[in-house]
Amino acid sequence: MRLGKVQVGLVLLACAWLLAGTARPASAQNGTMQQVGLVRTGTGTFSIDVEGADIRTIVRAISEFSGRNIVVGKDVRGVVKVALKNVGWQEALRTILRSNGLDYIEEGSILRVDDLSKLQTETVERETARAKAMELRPLDTRIIKLNYANAGELATSLQPSLSRRGSVQVEKRTNSLIVSDLEENCAKIEQMASNLDSTTPQIEITAKLVDVDAEALRASGAAILLGSPAERALALELLRFAEALDLTLADHRPNQLTAYLFDLANRYSTFFEQCHVLRAESEPLRQSRLLLCDLTARTIRQGLELLGIQVVEKM
Repeated sequence: MRLGKVQVGLVLLACAWLLAGTARPASAQNGTMQQVGLVRTGTGTFSIDVEGADIRTIVRAISEFSGRNIVVGKDVRGVVKVALKNVGWQEALRTILRSNGLDYIEEGSILRVDDLSKLQTETVERETARAKAMELRPLDTRIIKLNYANAGELATSLQPSLSRRGSVQVEKRTNSLIVSDLEENCAKIEQMASNLDSTTPQIEITAKLVDVDAEALRASGAAILLGSPAERALALELLRFAEALDLTLADHRPNQLTAYLFDLANRYSTFFEQCHVLRAESEPLRQSRLLLCDLTARTIRQGLELLGIQVVEKM
């Protein structure tokens, strides 16, 4: 009977020990975060206010807060003063580390903390090793035949996408490109060339040509109506033609006439943009605007002929 009581007591003692051992990590975690004054303020954010804390302890607390595995280099030492409010753990970690000449890099699912210069040296060494490995890889060569694009022009556009060892040559006879580069780069350049090798977009312009009997229009006796500012400005400019001729003859300066013709063309351009001619609101207004167009055409023709410039019938 006594032996049975002893055995039961041992079993209870063992259970108590196991429970205590299981609870220890959680209490230790809470203790580490409390030790450095780290308080959760939101999802992924916290505040911390501590002075004279070992940097390893700070990193351990952030590891526990974030749930990320963080490995600290054996030479990392330091005592820090930290006062941060409502910051993300990644921002806080990088700020604390860099203020002490440290940094971290991600290696798979693990963050590794070490001296900044050491990590930078490792990065350079990795890039150098990668570049050397690239130098040893064989080059792929592909012939890309183009249907629409000019091979010489396209080669210039593709040149920046080549690697340091890559090259592109133009085969003019067949309008092709000969590309030599790493296999993945060749595939990328071939796709780019395919995308750029397209027909030039064609624009169809449809113009409605209306023949107007100018002689019949002039003989119709239609009145010129000057209802809009653009119509009045054009009419006034047309009336200045005689004055422009007088100034040209008086000063023997042909530029007086060319300046007038330029101003007249600008006035007509404004009139044409602002006043519908063929789609005028009424037939009398349509006739009036056609007369203004006719007067402008005859004035410009006469002015250009006086300057010795031959005028084409239609454009």
